Amino acid sequence: MKMDDFGEAADRAWAFSGSLISGVNLSATLMTLLVAKGILTKADALWAIDEAAESSAKMDLPDVYARGIVDTFARVREAFDSAF
Repeated sequence: MKMDDFGEAADRAWAFSGSLISGVNLSATLMTLLVAKGILTKADALWAIDEAAESSAKMDLPDVYARGIVDTFARVREAFDSAF
């Protein structure tokens, strides 16, 4: 990424982070309910978290933002894994 694109990438990351956090919270809540009801297996839920993390990590963002996204998914995965 060129340095002059940093501002644009930062703006995209800032806008995306709010959506990401809302989406992750909603998804984690929904998966928690589905696993608790026996509709979704824990393994399937962890797979979905891993897939979302991998996809998000491939976005063209500055390293600091990309690292934050990866760390967010890691915390969600750890919390979900320990909950079940």
